[in-house]
Amino acid sequence: MSERMIDFSRAGSWQARIRPGKLKKLVTGELPYYISSKSKKPLKQQAAELRNLYRFYRCLPLQYFRHHMYERSFDGDIFDYLPHHYINRFIADANPLENRDKVSDKLTFELLMREIGVPATETLFLATQDRRIKDVDGAAVPYAKFASKIAGCGDAGYFVKPRLGVRALGAFPLWTENGVLRDS
Repeated sequence: MSERMIDFSRAGSWQARIRPGKLKKLVTGELPYYISSKSKKPLKQQAAELRNLYRFYRCLPLQYFRHHMYERSFDGDIFDYLPHHYINRFIADANPLENRDKVSDKLTFELLMREIGVPATETLFLATQDRRIKDVDGAAVPYAKFASKIAGCGDAGYFVKPRLGVRALGAFPLWTENGVLRDS
């Protein structure tokens, strides 16, 4: 850890506080995966990793659960995953205000990235506020066509995210299991 070149000397002023929404997301979103996992690292190793992350970043290491670092199959460096409040701080400082709308609208962002040759996700469907499903051009899509497209992807599933929004708020996976559409 001593060779790390990240300066967190100001970290005390940005320390994450556990807001009720973050706690709810941890308990309802991440904790069930953790509890049901059959391939967790030994508890002693998990405790040591959590303690080291806490000491290094000076905040609760929620990223440990979000990125499933507790799994035996996790082969990355746990210190490569920054806590989200650090990322949010850097994002806010680095992005000019005039470009915020281009990044907030996922479809606009995707098209901009493709325009300059950067690989981007492919938006297949849009869900409207009145719960209708549309294709990228705005044409209505019957639910059966939507469900069959999701079923056609097999175990991989799709990732659903709100068109407007930032920092993965409201995003979730969607797939089929035995012909039934699943989201958790």
